[in-house]
Amino acid sequence: MLEPLTPETLGQPCYEVIKRDDLTGAFQEAMVRAMTEILERIDNLIDIFTLTQPSALWVWDYSSRWDFDMFW
Repeated sequence: MLEPLTPETLGQPCYEVIKRDDLTGAFQEAMVRAMTEILERIDNLIDIFTLTQPSALWVWDYSSRWDFDMFW
């Protein structure tokens, strides 16, 4: 808990000591949140891309580029 500033310390630099365990715990929690958000955004981007692309780009069927190159 922070002590109130006295007139002698008013305007002076004030430092707060943070334990290493608290700092590493906060960093790990932030990394988990960031990775979850990043993975959700990547999944969303993949979903959007797969919905807008024709299936011939994803499946090697008769309408694919592979067949066009092989037989022409």
